[in-house]
Amino acid sequence: MISYARGIDNNAVVQDAEQTLRKQAASVPPAKPYQAGEGEVVLDSKLLQAKDPQINSQLAGVAQKAKQTDQFVLIIARSDAEGRWVYQQLRNAVPGYLVRGDIRIGQPARVKLVKSLE
Repeated sequence: MISYARGIDNNAVVQDAEQTLRKQAASVPPAKPYQAGEGEVVLDSKLLQAKDPQINSQLAGVAQKAKQTDQFVLIIARSDAEGRWVYQQLRNAVPGYLVRGDIRIGQPARVKLVKSLE
């Protein structure tokens, strides 16, 4: 918007608004990294995108725990396709057991064990 206003008329009001916005943007603290909650595993996005075997071993651990505790799995993925792939890896990790859960779109990619779907 500032660039557009500057293109129309680069007057003192536009310059002042630009300086104010720059100061405000500089004063905003950086976002804190996501902190995993209880029963939650954050998945490394680069490994997930590459479908690295390390992700499969992480997901196998989650699937085993879901089976042992009979909990639901909430998959938070960056896309529907990614969420479906994660779910398939969970299913493959525990043959004969139906992994119950849901997929939601969000970031960062993670898997959470819950007593019931939220």
